[in-house]
Amino acid sequence: MAIMAMNELSVELISGRVCTVEVFPQMKITELQEKLKAFHPSKDELTRRLSDPEIVVDGEKLVALEHAMVEDSLSDHAKVQVVFVNATVECASKELSGRKVKDLRGVRIPDTETRIRPFAFEGCRYLFHLEIPESVTEIGHHAFRDCSSLLSVNIPKSVTKLADYAFAGCSSLTNLTIPESVTELGYRALNGCSSLTSLTLPSVTHLGYDVFSGCSSLTNLAIPSATRIGFDLFSGCSSLTSLTIPNRATGLGGRAFSGCSSLTSLTIPRSVTEIQNSTFADCSSLTTLTIPSSVSSIGADAFRGCISLTTLTIPNSVTRIGDRAFDGCSSLVTLTIPDSVRNIGVDAFRGCSLLDLRLPDLRKVRNGKGGYTYEPWPSAAKRRRR
Repeated sequence: MAIMAMNELSVELISGRVCTVEVFPQMKITELQEKLKAFHPSKDELTRRLSDPEIVVDGEKLVALEHAMVEDSLSDHAKVQVVFVNATVECASKELSGRKVKDLRGVRIPDTETRIRPFAFEGCRYLFHLEIPESVTEIGHHAFRDCSSLLSVNIPKSVTKLADYAFAGCSSLTNLTIPESVTELGYRALNGCSSLTSLTLPSVTHLGYDVFSGCSSLTNLAIPSATRIGFDLFSGCSSLTSLTIPNRATGLGGRAFSGCSSLTSLTIPRSVTEIQNSTFADCSSLTTLTIPSSVSSIGADAFRGCISLTTLTIPNSVTRIGDRAFDGCSSLVTLTIPDSVRNIGVDAFRGCSLLDLRLPDLRKVRNGKGGYTYEPWPSAAKRRRR
């Protein structure tokens, strides 16, 4: 076991006051309690709020304090959050069977390892420090899933893929470095990483479904090499304000941007041929969007709930608009449907109260479900109308 020494601990109170506590390797919890008592006059209150975990790995005790919640005398509801770990365990994932790994705080993978096996550290909710050596070439599926205290991860250049669910549910992860060697992120690889704010993926070409779903703090993302925007890829990324879709991307999957409530504008490249179901549903801040002439169909619920969308031009390459495609677009004022459109689905424009709709030569047909569709006139009837 390798020891990671710390000389001092900075403690920040909500009031803004920062206090420093001297610490040392193998420091006892009771000793730290004595030092923290200065933050609050009541010893009983402080003691009740501190935990005293005993973690034993290979017969050695790790002295660790995950969180200390104390009140600041300057504020009735202030708190102090302390993360205190003075030891890092060196352990290979293949050696973890039978160990009580759920209490691990710090892990260093030895440089004799070439892979981190599937489920290796899944559910280690106290793990916040992780070191992965250059010898590792593979990070298995679910390897660090639900490691909810993990703060920072540096993926080595030897790794080419993050497997399915690799870091899903790492809700405290704020810093993630992914090198150019990584070309693939598996299904839900980063799903639910709700503290991640920025990420650059320079060489990733394949993004599995749901990779960033639930990354609600993500504001800045670069995916210059991606070849497809898959299903649910950014679903629930409520802080994402803009994104450049690479020119090589050939599709926009269903619900790809659903719930991206801070997204204001987006340019769809000419390589995209279809906007699928619910792709932009509930993008409530989206005001402008350019649909290229390569798109042939707009799926059901594609823009449902885009309440800030004011204008949109549909190119004459589009032949079909799906059910409820613009349902609830209450700010949409002008929309011109080109003659190329031969079918408009059920309730496609329901709730568009301000819309001046300019339709091609289509007839409005009640669908029997309380709504309407738009269909071409029968050829004979069309000749009579002329």
